[in-house]
Amino acid sequence: MGNLEKVIEIRNSIKEQEIFLNSIMPDAILEALYLLNSDNSNQVVFRNKLGKIVLVYRKRFIPIKQSKTLSKIDELIKFHQTILAGSHQQQLIKINAEIEELSAKIKELKIEQDKLLSNSSIITLKTEFIKVTEEESYLEPTLSIYLK
Repeated sequence: MGNLEKVIEIRNSIKEQEIFLNSIMPDAILEALYLLNSDNSNQVVFRNKLGKIVLVYRKRFIPIKQSKTLSKIDELIKFHQTILAGSHQQQLIKINAEIEELSAKIKELKIEQDKLLSNSSIITLKTEFIKVTEEESYLEPTLSIYLK
């Protein structure tokens, strides 16, 4: 058997093992919870010569759309913001215009900064840098493996 065939067989075996691992993980978590009578702290639940398994708690948040309470609060926030936006419309227009002006000024200042930090020598060096980078680049062979 050639190396190419071995690579694809090993890759396929890894894929199968990952599928199996994912299928037993819920039962393994239940087993760990049963062993510890959980107190919400990370604890080692299994250890052998190959390694150890720690029961870890990660805080997960419910998407807003899946919670009636969060959805309602989110709607109220947006409703109140809309009311406030209407009552402060002129101020917000002025602030947004000022933000646009300042953004434009920042762009102008960055261009000016670039001009101050550049001269013909630096431009030549940057051009040379790009040229050498391209000349010294190479193509490295790799394998893309696709499993059915």
